[in-house]
Amino acid sequence: MEPDLSNNNLSGIIPSQLVDLKNLTELNLSYNSLQGPIRDEILKRFLAKPFIGNDNLWSDMLINVLPRCSKQIPNKGIIAEIVRIILPISIFLGFIVIGFVLLRKYSLPNRIVQHDDSATKNEDLLVFQVHEPKKTSGC
Repeated sequence: MEPDLSNNNLSGIIPSQLVDLKNLTELNLSYNSLQGPIRDEILKRFLAKPFIGNDNLWSDMLINVLPRCSKQIPNKGIIAEIVRIILPISIFLGFIVIGFVLLRKYSLPNRIVQHDDSATKNEDLLVFQVHEPKKTSGC
């Protein structure tokens, strides 16, 4: 079997299962948008020609044809930049939240209402009188 998949706008990574296809004698994936590392087993079987024209493929085995894997570690700088920015902001916001909680806890007066049970202990009776205002004539 000799599939020619060149110039088909294919994208993504090259499946590692290609090595397991024993009836596959040749393969042409050139001039697509494939990306990622090419496993050494695949390169030993198909060489480099089938992968030419895929700018985001790399390999340590064919440094003259494809870039080295160590040079093409994607997003390593981006992750470091994100950590460098987000970590101090998170720490700052954490201190603000902790400060706010402590401020609320220790600066506001206790609003616990204490009930005096002495009147009920002595079995005293409290009497409330309600006075209605006298009605006067409107003259």
